[in-house]
Amino acid sequence: MTEKTDVKKWLLLNENDNTLTSLQELLPGDILDVSGMTAPLRVIDKIAYAHKLARVSIPQGQQVLKYGAVIGIAISDIKPGMHVHVHNVKGLRA
Repeated sequence: MTEKTDVKKWLLLNENDNTLTSLQELLPGDILDVSGMTAPLRVIDKIAYAHKLARVSIPQGQQVLKYGAVIGIAISDIKPGMHVHVHNVKGLRA
């Protein structure tokens, strides 16, 4: 991280995850520089602190990954930068 960079706004818990966890409230239009991605990620939805957003496209029916584990199945197509939550994911945890 350089001095020019703001406080980190996201957390990737496992390199295989298709989600990021927000470390602060994110607003539509925010740009995230995510290591390992070829282009910056533009936030589409308002994302509350500690909520998930899609790191990559997650097609309907695909597994949603956090902690390197499957936490749910996408019930609709989820674009990169969209909020990943109960409105578009069927949870598999208790």
